[in-house]
Amino acid sequence: MIAIRHWPRGWRLTLYWVTMMITLLILVPAFVVAGAYLLGFGACDSLDTAGASQICSPLGRLLLGAVIVAGGFLFFLPWTRFLQRTMAVDSKIQPSRRISSTFPAAVVGTTMDLPLGQKLVAGRIQSCSQSSRTILFNGAALTLMSLYPLQKGWLKQGDQMVVVYQRTPLGRNLRFVLAFWGGSPNPVRGVAAISQSLSIFIAAACIVIFTTVPAPLPGLWITVCSFGVILSSLYLTLMLRAKAILSRFIAGSAS
Repeated sequence: MIAIRHWPRGWRLTLYWVTMMITLLILVPAFVVAGAYLLGFGACDSLDTAGASQICSPLGRLLLGAVIVAGGFLFFLPWTRFLQRTMAVDSKIQPSRRISSTFPAAVVGTTMDLPLGQKLVAGRIQSCSQSSRTILFNGAALTLMSLYPLQKGWLKQGDQMVVVYQRTPLGRNLRFVLAFWGGSPNPVRGVAAISQSLSIFIAAACIVIFTTVPAPLPGLWITVCSFGVILSSLYLTLMLRAKAILSRFIAGSAS
């Protein structure tokens, strides 16, 4: 596997996504089915035992699904990170050529609260961390849903930026960068558009598969995939909205 790191990047990316599809379509379903029957869901297959088993009740099914999804994340995330390291898909990305940028005077120091929990801030990046996918921006830790902006060098320590980030009800310190601008002539860039679009495509494909092909626990799978589609669609909607707001703000500041 170590030799894979020296393959051309296109080959490594292809192998990575093929492995991910195998994981999603074979390994993850096997994990869910095995976990469900290990936790006693097999009793629901028989009408004689289903009525006597608490696990077959609506609440039992909900709790079972939560346990399996949580366990799946504990397995899936380290496995994904292992594949990324082994196949070096998150390295060897050539940083973009450095371009001198300028900011309109009206932009510097701007802070705006936006609807839907979004915030526009102009400031400077104090530090970056690829391992945690975060930047420290004007004293606030901001999370990125994709490593690509850091790997391409679009976000670097000391850079002046205008950022639109999303605050969430899950915690005051959980903030996601949706869009950013590094000054003229750089474009306004969104974060994780491709990865979230792929997530929607994969989840939608899984819904179709589990709707048409007989499989254990179809209801659980369709629920989990539908939840993924909703989350990714919500993220894309907020990200596109943030890009539009930031673009209008820059155009208004330049005029």
